[in-house]
Amino acid sequence: MRLSLTRAVLPRPNQPFTLVTEEKNLTPGKGQVLIQTHAASLNFADVIIQRGLYDAVKKYGGYPLTPGFDLSGTVLACGKGVKHLKPGMRIIALTRFGAFSSHLVLPATQVFPMPQNLSFEQAASLPTVFLTAAYALRQGNPVQPPQSVLIYNAAGGVGQAAIQIAKAQKLTVTALVSSTQKAQALKHLGVRTAIGTPPKGQDFDLILNPAGGQALRQSKRHLAQGGTLVIYGFNNFIAPSVLPRPLALLWRLLTLPLFSPFPLVGFSQRIVGFNLIHWFGNGSLVAQAMHPLLALFKAGKLTPLPSQTFALNDINTALAWLASPQSTGKVVITFPRATLTRPLISDF
Repeated sequence: MRLSLTRAVLPRPNQPFTLVTEEKNLTPGKGQVLIQTHAASLNFADVIIQRGLYDAVKKYGGYPLTPGFDLSGTVLACGKGVKHLKPGMRIIALTRFGAFSSHLVLPATQVFPMPQNLSFEQAASLPTVFLTAAYALRQGNPVQPPQSVLIYNAAGGVGQAAIQIAKAQKLTVTALVSSTQKAQALKHLGVRTAIGTPPKGQDFDLILNPAGGQALRQSKRHLAQGGTLVIYGFNNFIAPSVLPRPLALLWRLLTLPLFSPFPLVGFSQRIVGFNLIHWFGNGSLVAQAMHPLLALFKAGKLTPLPSQTFALNDINTALAWLASPQSTGKVVITFPRATLTRPLISDF
């Protein structure tokens, strides 16, 4: 199918997005789906990618790069063998990169029917943050299931998703935030908050930490016997500093904590790290994780996060907002609704 395709491209690290429009033939092969994107979400990983600090970029192709992990849209065409999708269907999808594109072809195993009670903007905001939160919360000690959880950066996308899932699991939740403004942003979730540092003298069975840096040392001090510290980011690496950026990064690398194995063994503690991007090559694993989450959204047991919405041509403004200390919840990019002039074909 001949299409006019627009995508947001990072030419190289530390450069702004540029919009590229081109005519392109896109045809889904066997087991693939052609999608028109209506909305895609920015994640904090996209800030790291723009700064050139995301290792997976090198592994999966390098720059120039069209980032983006999750999107919603409409199926335009299906390749042979695709049974659960059809043209015209509203969908939600995950991709290793490329979501900030008006059209793209994806494996059907990464594409799911969208719950009818969600808008395109709400649907696009869900996959990465809720999958990350769900996976992190499953890392608790299997012999001694966690009762309490401390969530760092709790006002962000993964933090708010983790709060919802943890409360549904009847865990005692403490949400750690950096300011009273961010604590206020969590008021609707009815959760206990702590500002700046964890509550003095309290230990936790499970600690979710995307901050990295000195926060890891702090987390370890508040880990209960038999507890698990889950690390899924190093957001503090790009926090504002009085030092020039290269020196600040070097200092943060040099001051990363080193954990001795002896206390881990002595107190039956665990430290776990993961990066969701490595899931995307395993369609069955993605489906196994997505289906229960989508069912919970359909049933109203999980709800979309508060979000800020920006048009595609404002993506640089959106990225700056996401990287700012004021941002909470999710940031969603919307696409113009192009009109199709060619008939849809359901099978190639």
